[in-house]
Amino acid sequence: MEPTGSVIVPTYNRAGIINRILSCLIDQDCDFNYEIIIADDGSTDSTSFITEETARSVNRRSGIQCKIEYLRLPKRGAAFARNEGVKKSRGEIIFFVDSDVFVKKNFLREHFAYHQKYINVIVQGPVIRTYDIEDPFRPGRNVLTDSSSAFFDTCNVSIRKKHLEKAGYFDEEFTFYGWEDLELGLRLKKQGIKLKKNPSAVGYHFQSLFVPADLEARENKERNRAAGAVLFCNKNPSFEVKLMTQNLPVFFMLEKALSSVRFLLPKKEQCFSFFRKYHKRTFYPAVVDFYFYIRYLRYLSEENKKN
Repeated sequence: MEPTGSVIVPTYNRAGIINRILSCLIDQDCDFNYEIIIADDGSTDSTSFITEETARSVNRRSGIQCKIEYLRLPKRGAAFARNEGVKKSRGEIIFFVDSDVFVKKNFLREHFAYHQKYINVIVQGPVIRTYDIEDPFRPGRNVLTDSSSAFFDTCNVSIRKKHLEKAGYFDEEFTFYGWEDLELGLRLKKQGIKLKKNPSAVGYHFQSLFVPADLEARENKERNRAAGAVLFCNKNPSFEVKLMTQNLPVFFMLEKALSSVRFLLPKKEQCFSFFRKYHKRTFYPAVVDFYFYIRYLRYLSEENKKN
């Protein structure tokens, strides 16, 4: 029987978590058949072995509502991986979930209910940050909601396939981190698609607590995000996009003002260590986010000068 929905999960080097994510998606309380398509963006770890083993195991079962398909792809970025997943899909409704997002049993049912209730819509659920890989849904531990003003946020979103086909899929020039979903969102909005938020379709975004050893990798991530933001602005030179990316003089003035008083503060490694020790799950994540947000603004300013 043809699936009603297709869950697209792009991934890259998630061997340590991918099986836990798949377990949540396999065990869904919904009354329709669906497929899970893992679009592997050139992983170099054991993601392929783990995922293919899981797919074989699940696909052999009888009476199960879902099937899993694994796509081994060259490293070309998340936009390309999602596009390949969508093109391979057979479902009428496409559900996008990132490969570090845990979901409860009602996830697909909640998304699907809104597509039955409304037409020509994007359905988006909240994304709550979790640092507990053993029990990501534990009450009281997940206090931060990932802040995103995106019209189309592929961390936790669903849409009918026909709308993606009409819009022209994700722009594969976005090979850096981020922005390809926001860019597609602009095209979907011009198409007349409306956004409906379902507070019950929750995704729990797992993140490891930052440690100073992660500094270089996180700095590189912000550099890539800045490069992607400039590409986004060049493709869509509007105030709306500049505001989305914070690519405006007022944000650069903020970065310069904060940088000018940096000498009054302890070294960043000392700050991170202090907050991690005494405020591990309260102020610490916010301090880390703010620091790297300011770094992003610095890299964004530098990228503008290159162009």
